[in-house]
Amino acid sequence: METKPAITPRQIAVLLILIGVATLVFVVYVLFSRVGKNEVEISVVPIDSIVTIGDQTLQDGTHYLTPGRYNTTTEREGFKTDVRPIEITPETDRIAFAIRPKNKLGEDYLKDNPDEDLRYEAAGGIDSQSEGKARTEAFPVLKKLPFISPDKQYAIDYGTTPDLDNGAFVLIGNSSTRGRAEAVAWLKDNSVDISNFDIRYDDYVSPLTDRKTSERGY
Repeated sequence: METKPAITPRQIAVLLILIGVATLVFVVYVLFSRVGKNEVEISVVPIDSIVTIGDQTLQDGTHYLTPGRYNTTTEREGFKTDVRPIEITPETDRIAFAIRPKNKLGEDYLKDNPDEDLRYEAAGGIDSQSEGKARTEAFPVLKKLPFISPDKQYAIDYGTTPDLDNGAFVLIGNSSTRGRAEAVAWLKDNSVDISNFDIRYDDYVSPLTDRKTSERGY
């Protein structure tokens, strides 16, 4: 008696078509779900810490995030929980979150995983690079600094400090009264909003305070 195959060629063809359609639907779904989002590499130290960004719970690795401002929480047993806001711009491609031990459990984990020390250093580098990138995107003039006028009447540089909203101030130095005026004019020509930017002068005695005003505080 002739036995029929368990699966006929027609059934195999239909199955392959269904698999192809399902794959296509999945690919389209993935592509559309990433529209308007950044591919962001998230570095977390310790590596198994949990990061909550907005309403998403994420771990170390690559994720797709919509640009915007978010509240974040990074936590792991034995480590201090870190809560802070972050800004994801269309240019953001890397973010780092690093937390430190709060008790012996956390300290023992780091002793048993010495490679995490290198990841702390890498996270610090990513944070620094991200802050610098965000700062120069907000204030493109910083890319042109330091600047020394051709006639050496003034020099313009910038410094950073965490107590400022934008994290940066402009320092005008080595200048005469004329040089200071020319430096301010140069900043205006480079689209700096003088009224909203912290501008400091080095080697200059303020007539209002009768003392020098500079980033050095003297």
